[in-house]
Amino acid sequence: MLPTTLLITNKTNISYFSHFTGSNGVLLVHKDKGYLLTDARYHIVAKKVLPPDYSIIDITGGFDAAWSQLLKRLKPRVIGYEGNDISLAFFNKIKKKSSPIKLEDVECSIEEMRMAKTEEEVRSIKKAQSITDSLF
Repeated sequence: MLPTTLLITNKTNISYFSHFTGSNGVLLVHKDKGYLLTDARYHIVAKKVLPPDYSIIDITGGFDAAWSQLLKRLKPRVIGYEGNDISLAFFNKIKKKSSPIKLEDVECSIEEMRMAKTEEEVRSIKKAQSITDSLF
């Protein structure tokens, strides 16, 4: 079972869950609400693409302070993270700033979540395949 709080660092997974494709940012999903931590360069684009229940957390002044404030507000007990994607330096920073919250590697579970397709995704795949077929 996945923790109720997930730290998404893989850019493809960030895009999948939030539609944000910028090069700087991480996503924290907590009980079906998302928090995109990114700097001011990406705020305008993020506001246009994020789902309605997602918020932007400004890290222009520094990631550490924004992360700590967000965790104080959300009070998660466990944070799942993508073990194959996160750098050791970033993991150590998160671990230090998240104490005493438990960190749990959920890489495979997140990938499995993406395997299940919604009806909208299936329609999009079929449409893309149809376009490809017509080109050939």
